Amino acid sequence: MTQRILLSIEVSQRPQGRVHVIPITDAGFDALRKGVPVEVTGLDANGVQRVRALAELTRFAGQAGAHLPVMLGADRLAVLVGLGRETTRRSLREAAAAATGIVPAGVPWSFFVPAWTPSAIPAEEMLAAAAEGLALGPYTFRTTARPAPALAGPCHLVSELRTDRAQPAFTRALALAEGVILARDLVNRPAEDLGPDELADAAADVARARAVLRSQSCAATRSSAAVSALCTGLGARPTGRPR
Repeated sequence: MTQRILLSIEVSQRPQGRVHVIPITDAGFDALRKGVPVEVTGLDANGVQRVRALAELTRFAGQAGAHLPVMLGADRLAVLVGLGRETTRRSLREAAAAATGIVPAGVPWSFFVPAWTPSAIPAEEMLAAAAEGLALGPYTFRTTARPAPALAGPCHLVSELRTDRAQPAFTRALALAEGVILARDLVNRPAEDLGPDELADAAADVARARAVLRSQSCAATRSSAAVSALCTGLGARPTGRPR
């Protein structure tokens, strides 16, 4: 089973760590390759020159799901992650999730949120999409005691937003990710392991964590018909043996 969000994530205005992950569209990379002046969040002039030097030697073209490592110095690595045709909430979320499997285990790193998009998506929503991807990317469902796969080190989510605007969006994104992880855990559990009692326990755990319900309310929920209906909706089926 997952233990909620596994990756350590913080919001920052300045990058940290040896690896800088930079999302880029295919048009943005094509402009870099052709020498067209273009500003890419996370790349300085030296980084732009190094990317251009590699551009003709790689098949990377900014396509979604692809990535290109670029050495920026003796101890710093940039990784361009493709967004595809445009920067959207979905493409940024998917790029962030992919990045969690690219960065070496235990290495501190930064993920850059684009400062501007042609579609004028609010900066808070872009930050939230990236945070959701980072939180959900390492998710795995395990039913054994075998060690979990090694994770990348702490991630700094780099945004130009001030803290008073960034932190609320970041907090909401992580809360949403926790809910998604809980739902995935419940759906992935074998039907014979997820009866009304187990579902009620999961609801009680959430309630205790959020200080929403008293224990008496949770106990009442355990015996309600609504819990049984919800359990059935999640895919539980009769197994022929008591729970």
